[in-house]
Amino acid sequence: MALSGQDLWLQEPLPSYKQPQRREQDPEIYSQVKANLLNVVAKGYIKPGTVTSLTSYFAVPKGPTDIRMVYDSTKSGLNSAIWVPSFSLPTTDTLTNMLDGNSWMSDLNMGEQFLNFPLDPKVQPLCGIDVRPYLGAKGQNSAHWMRWTRCMMGLRSSPFAAIKGTHIAEEAVFGDRHSSTNPFRWTSVRLNLPSMNCYDPALPWVSKLRSDGPLAAGVPRFVDDLRPVGQSEEDCWQASHTLATRYSFLGLQIAARKIRPPSQQPGAWSGAFVSALADGVGVSCGQEKWDKAKRILDDLHSQLLESTSLAYKDLEQKRGFLVH
Repeated sequence: MALSGQDLWLQEPLPSYKQPQRREQDPEIYSQVKANLLNVVAKGYIKPGTVTSLTSYFAVPKGPTDIRMVYDSTKSGLNSAIWVPSFSLPTTDTLTNMLDGNSWMSDLNMGEQFLNFPLDPKVQPLCGIDVRPYLGAKGQNSAHWMRWTRCMMGLRSSPFAAIKGTHIAEEAVFGDRHSSTNPFRWTSVRLNLPSMNCYDPALPWVSKLRSDGPLAAGVPRFVDDLRPVGQSEEDCWQASHTLATRYSFLGLQIAARKIRPPSQQPGAWSGAFVSALADGVGVSCGQEKWDKAKRILDDLHSQLLESTSLAYKDLEQKRGFLVH
């Protein structure tokens, strides 16, 4: 599955979209789109092959001088033909369940996560891409079609396939839990449930423990954002190093430029700031998220006041009618 691509579920009718790709008129944007296409072709993400249906692509601004490429599988009807099961994602509780006041956290980021995983071969002919406006020979009028061989951005199944593929990789990455040299080793599970006489609200409900007592190292992962956790700065470094090297060995990219060193008060993860403090684990949100929540509450409050005022006016009118 990891080598050739996960089997996806297709529903009839299958698309047959063959609309030629539009060429960017702005010379600067044109050159940036061409460079992006050359990059994905050079990496083997797009290759020549049989194409039965095309997908489209376009550029959107990213800052004052850069662009972001958007690859669209909806317009062709491909996303409607793919069925994908629902799946859960980690939350802040997933992280806090691995922490206590002694924990350290770092950050790793998987590069081009979707593109790390091969695309199902039977779906590849439906993921064609017309590169003629940018990579076709000068004066050539016939369409120059290639196809995606990796889980492309904009494809409905890519998040599911990439996350499932990463979970499979983790079976090798986490290694033997009984090995004394494994930073992810653990020997027992501790239950700390509210119904217990020994319940401690500062500790997670369920946690894995090492043989020498501390919490085991772990790594919650929100799509491509990994947060290695350890019981000391050194343990956290060892967990991060093990993750990065073993993922790389399996062919999954780790963006080294985005690595952040261990800290007990790291940056945001999954929309929250989690800190390991002397008196326990603390969770807070960023200012932007807090301001957004306040705006939503203010809007709800205004709507409530307006609806209450209208209700009172309606009640007074009914009372007046009854008195009359």
